Amino acid sequence: MLKLNPITPLGLNTKDVESFTSLVMRSAGRHIVSTSRLLRYCFETGQPSTECNPKWGAISNAELVRPNRTNMALLEAYSACSDCDQDDLERMTFIGLGRAVHRCSKTFAKNIRWCPACFSEMDKSQSIPYLKLSWSLLGHTHCEDHHVALIEKCPHCGCKQNSTKPNNQLSKCNRCNNSLYDDQSLLADTDPPYSGDLLSLIYATATLPTQDFPIEGAKTSLNDIYEAHWHSKIERVLWEHIPRDECLTYVDHKPITLLIARRLAVLLDVPLVDFILGLGLYTSRSITHSWPNDTEILFKAQRRTLSSLELIRIETSLKRQLKASHAGDEAPSLAAIAKTLGCSTGGLEYHFPNLCDQLIALRTEQQAAKRIEQFKLAHHQAFKIIAENPHMGRKKLIRKLRQQHRLPVHILRKAIQIERVTPN
Repeated sequence: MLKLNPITPLGLNTKDVESFTSLVMRSAGRHIVSTSRLLRYCFETGQPSTECNPKWGAISNAELVRPNRTNMALLEAYSACSDCDQDDLERMTFIGLGRAVHRCSKTFAKNIRWCPACFSEMDKSQSIPYLKLSWSLLGHTHCEDHHVALIEKCPHCGCKQNSTKPNNQLSKCNRCNNSLYDDQSLLADTDPPYSGDLLSLIYATATLPTQDFPIEGAKTSLNDIYEAHWHSKIERVLWEHIPRDECLTYVDHKPITLLIARRLAVLLDVPLVDFILGLGLYTSRSITHSWPNDTEILFKAQRRTLSSLELIRIETSLKRQLKASHAGDEAPSLAAIAKTLGCSTGGLEYHFPNLCDQLIALRTEQQAAKRIEQFKLAHHQAFKIIAENPHMGRKKLIRKLRQQHRLPVHILRKAIQIERVTPN
């Protein structure tokens, strides 16, 4: 088996650990191939043990750090084709975090992001520019060293750096080849949000083996804390720190995402890392842990205890909404309903689980039907435009369809792909 040219991961075992996305991009640049072609070669040559069938045209570089089966297979394949240890590669992703908390759309950045000041510093010191793993977390918005906001577009041409084509220097734009920073982007904010809890989490991710992150570790911490108070008959002490309805909802069934874990850790006065590792009952916050100051995000769902009259009012509103949705109205999300009624989604799910389950099931059914209708429309229009313009490029087709119908890009892309491969 042919091996890849050796390349050394940067920042291992530190909070500045390089992301697997960055390593793959640097390796692709060294071999002068696209990242998708490099990963495909590794996958076909390394023959990972995981049963997986990646869709190479749909893999985004920014997604290579996420905890999923495809990335696990790619890590194993890349390790087999290089001199990089698989354990080190896993610590350059959030594979461990994916075991301990539930995934959600507000966890990872959809596009490659970077700190302009870090890239400027790397270029001046003539060190190898690379992407840090911490830049992939949406909750991490500013560089902790330079207090500069992370950006995802070239300040010169406005291009995002999601292209899979080879790039020999990550601090330069893959479109205009200018540096990914300018004087304006290097300006530091006077009072930037500092997420010390996330930086501690990044350090733990970079230093601990994946197996040290227990499955549903965050839920384990909350369950242990609740049971300790319940057996000691001091539940009221716990309710002084965290709303009762919210706590019981997560203890019973609701999954805990990273955003929720951050909020619960702050409310319970427990370091985020210990909470995620399932050690919440046995630790307390010390002066070495910085409190996150993005409280508007962490505490936006907090609500007061609901009275009996409010519960009757909310139940009546839920029944009316369910009846209207069965009659043909679009079922809103629980978050939208909770906002309208002035309570939390946790309170709704705790007090009215059956009604909430029915609304969620109905909304899921309606959304699935809506996606089918969107795809039928996209397929019909794609057939029409391709018949009129058989030589038009895929990107131009997507832009034209998008201007006419405003359908989601992934639906348009799939419809065009199917229409192009369908024999006449």
